[in-house]
Amino acid sequence: MTTHIHTNTQAVLGMIHAQELLMVSLIRALPPETRLRVVDEYQAQVERDLVRTCRDLQLAPFGLRL
Repeated sequence: MTTHIHTNTQAVLGMIHAQELLMVSLIRALPPETRLRVVDEYQAQVERDLVRTCRDLQLAPFGLRL
């Protein structure tokens, strides 16, 4: 049973890693200006999610206004 769970975990992690590599390749293939827009939007989304999570947990991270 443990071996089966371990194998499934490895398979899932392998698929996630493959998806990460594909995403990086796709982003690198974009024109520079498009790539910068994608990166800026991703950064903004991460910051919004961080603020939302901190609000949910009632935390105030240093440097962020809630």
